Amino acid sequence: MPADDFYRSAVPYANLIKGLPKNSTPFFSPVLDGLQIPTYLAEWLEPFTSLPVTDFAELTSRKHTDHCQRCYAQALVCNRPPSFPMMGEIGGDPCTVAKEIVRHFLGPSALQEPRDVPFRQQQIPKLKVLFIDRASAHSRKILNAGKLVEVCNKWQPKDFPALQMECGSIDFAGLPTKSLLESLKDVDILIGTHGAGLINGFFLSEGSSIVEVLPYGFRGGWPDLYFRGPYQKANCTFYFSLEIDAPHYSKPGNNEIRNPLQLLENNTTPVEWATAQMTWARDRNSIVTWRVLDEIFQTILGLDKNKSAYAALENYTFSQSREEENM
Repeated sequence: MPADDFYRSAVPYANLIKGLPKNSTPFFSPVLDGLQIPTYLAEWLEPFTSLPVTDFAELTSRKHTDHCQRCYAQALVCNRPPSFPMMGEIGGDPCTVAKEIVRHFLGPSALQEPRDVPFRQQQIPKLKVLFIDRASAHSRKILNAGKLVEVCNKWQPKDFPALQMECGSIDFAGLPTKSLLESLKDVDILIGTHGAGLINGFFLSEGSSIVEVLPYGFRGGWPDLYFRGPYQKANCTFYFSLEIDAPHYSKPGNNEIRNPLQLLENNTTPVEWATAQMTWARDRNSIVTWRVLDEIFQTILGLDKNKSAYAALENYTFSQSREEENM
């Protein structure tokens, strides 16, 4: 999972590599729920080391008979916690690590460009919005995303009559890191249902925002560990949540369709039952109303990319609870 890998591998390992002896030439072998390193993780590690990155299967292979492939003078083994860490346990600053990744793939100028200029100071103010499109998935989708993009491009807030809107959607699945970062370069707001794609908010310029859509019934410590907590503590990208609080705006995901909860209730332990309820809720699809997005966008424009203004906000959670027209 990209979010887990970023928090528990890329960030702490970036710090670890900096502390290695300069004359050392070790293999760098993160092991993540299996033997092979995901392509995106290997790419995330590139900015921090010139050391070879290999997977554990290759590291322990017997196929190389011309040298002692499995003999090492020294081994440093780091054990990641079995449960998802709180922000303070991540082992580094995700904002700094993300900036180094951007610098590596897009060049130093990518961070020198005025990407974080407040809206009111821009000669031609523009708001660029991207909706995460889980095109190949059958769950956690924003079902009316296409219509929202249309309305978004025509939106004209009263306080910003000259504001230019640029709204679109993106499917992160399979994108090489460089292409992904280029697509995020000028984005002001990234919107998506709780899922791996929201980790890319750390690659946005400071003062940009992410909006996490939380499906109907999916609340509490589990979702907060992934994005709300880390983003708010890191304080480089502003976090907002859009909570679907009415079943009218919710459609079941694949898990809920194939295994209805009522069939599981009498055949599971209390812990399994609670986990199933949260998993089914997490994977629900949602319909998002423009009324709530309008309110969130107005709030973001009012902050004008100012961290102090965000810190002073009394509310960064928006509820979609009453039935109304979908748009």
